Amino acid sequence: MKTSSSVPHVAIAAGMPGRYRYWAGRSGARYLFTQVAARSFDDFDDGIFLLVRFGTIQTVGNRNAVSAALADGCHGAVLYVHLLATSEALHAHIIDDLMPHRGNHGFALAA
Repeated sequence: MKTSSSVPHVAIAAGMPGRYRYWAGRSGARYLFTQVAARSFDDFDDGIFLLVRFGTIQTVGNRNAVSAALADGCHGAVLYVHLLATSEALHAHIIDDLMPHRGNHGFALAA
């Protein structure tokens, strides 16, 4: 199964469809992410981050995992953060669910 994304109806109604996005993992579970500017990266200590380029997840993980990709520039990438995971176990589960695994060239946005 490919990971997909969708825009929450409430984000559309609020006029901010690009800022909030659900990303669905291989399990089918959906996780709400907020688009943030790369310069705001250091403001989020406990988030799960996604770097998305051309609608495909390039990197998913905690600050340490994603900071290397940000340092490399990732031109054209969009940064998202998920702030609702309440435990380390849940963090690990979400990251694994969204992780582009070997043999998969990333996960695409839903049409």
